[in-house]
Amino acid sequence: MTFSSWNRTLRNNADKLWNSSNNVNSSLDSWWSAHMGNALGRFSSLQYFTPPQNARYGVSTNAKEFCSRSQAANYEAMRAMFEGYSVNKHKNATGVIQWMMNNAYPEHLWHTYDYFLVGGGGYFGTKRACEALHVMMNPNNGRVSIINSRFFNVLEDVQVTVEALWGGQEGSGR
Repeated sequence: MTFSSWNRTLRNNADKLWNSSNNVNSSLDSWWSAHMGNALGRFSSLQYFTPPQNARYGVSTNAKEFCSRSQAANYEAMRAMFEGYSVNKHKNATGVIQWMMNNAYPEHLWHTYDYFLVGGGGYFGTKRACEALHVMMNPNNGRVSIINSRFFNVLEDVQVTVEALWGGQEGSGR
């Protein structure tokens, strides 16, 4: 969930926003875990999510930073899922089932928008991936695809120029 939603969830317990003893493999504390879903389930804490998030974005030092980095991870995951479907939807993909649209209780994961109806990273990743005309790059093979979701609006002679921000080579595709 976004930091504003997390802050709103704990409005009477502001001292519980962040546990300063957190470390790289921390599942944070019971306040965070209580907002992870099924207390008996595999994802009942952040122990599976914190190490990869720390590896990709760095160790968070406060709740606002942790929530922002979590939303970046959610953005990337949701965007990739919908892009993967979209690029194959006219070939061999039959659909996507997203669990879940929103939470019935303030929780940190699985939602497109949260309990307070705030769109976070998952919402914006989905929105970007599902735009009517979308350009995506597959990081596994470097292929650039133009995804046309405008139904009967056939586009002809569309060209995209790609410039690598990390100092790679420039290229173009059709």
